[in-house]
Amino acid sequence: MMLPSSRGRLLDRPYHTRDARLIVVATEGTCTEKQYFAMFRNSRVKVHVIVTPKADTKSAPEYVLDRLLDFDSQYELAESDELWLAVDTDRWGSPKLRQVCSKAFRRGYQLAVSNPCFELWLLLHVAEAPQPSARCADIVSELRATLGSYSKSRLDTAPFTLDRVGAAIARAEALDTEKLARWPGHLGTRVYRLVRSIQRR
Repeated sequence: MMLPSSRGRLLDRPYHTRDARLIVVATEGTCTEKQYFAMFRNSRVKVHVIVTPKADTKSAPEYVLDRLLDFDSQYELAESDELWLAVDTDRWGSPKLRQVCSKAFRRGYQLAVSNPCFELWLLLHVAEAPQPSARCADIVSELRATLGSYSKSRLDTAPFTLDRVGAAIARAEALDTEKLARWPGHLGTRVYRLVRSIQRR
């Protein structure tokens, strides 16, 4: 049996403050989410992103949850630390998502599900919400049209500045009309809840 490791290994300087929080985010993406969350840097919160390895085809929600469970078993976490499951709805049916989200919820993990995909959260930094029927491909096309270019593997974080996060949160919350549901049943993203937690001091 593997003994839990100290969270201090993750809270490298300058995070060794007495009340520093660790927020762990497991995602189905390989690059985009990690590049995005890297911009949230302060001495009170460390965001650790668990991505799907590039050579790994296991990006389905159950595998993302497995990686979060593995992390949880390897580290002694503090009560103030949070573990988040950040997945999309665009490729997975409701029964699979329901099963995974229920398991995560029972473990006390937070959910940041995007319908249809994480790119909606990015788009809300720079534009109003697209049509309710927008698919992920439509959102990516709108991102490219608005920004001039967009790459999942080499995200240009310049347009997604911290001063635009407030607008993204407001737009995402306005879309979230079923706040008690585990994830948005229509166009929406709960990443705003995750970001709001990161910004909490």
